[in-house]
Amino acid sequence: MQHGTNRYGLKLGCFTTVDNSGVTIILAVSLLADETTESFEWAFHQLNRTFCIPPRVIFTDSDPAMGAAIASVMPHTIHFLCTFHLSQNLYKHIHPLFRGGKSEAWNVFCTAW
Repeated sequence: MQHGTNRYGLKLGCFTTVDNSGVTIILAVSLLADETTESFEWAFHQLNRTFCIPPRVIFTDSDPAMGAAIASVMPHTIHFLCTFHLSQNLYKHIHPLFRGGKSEAWNVFCTAW
């Protein structure tokens, strides 16, 4: 299934954690009509209401609306970008600079990354 293509066009958000055994646990989910700061603020308020305290750390993609909502609703939560999304952006925007016989330089860059 492709993102946002359910019957109602709603966006699914999953709040997850990883336990001390490395198992991913779904804590909560949200269905949002859009990906605006206001919608994310609502979802984060509901998360805080349910768990009574905000998370210490949160990892997200680089959505600016989500970043603004985290800063607004959970100002003491440390916001990091997901390494998967960072790697995707790195490949998309940096890899083209290493084309044309520069594969060894790309390998050195990736090793350093």
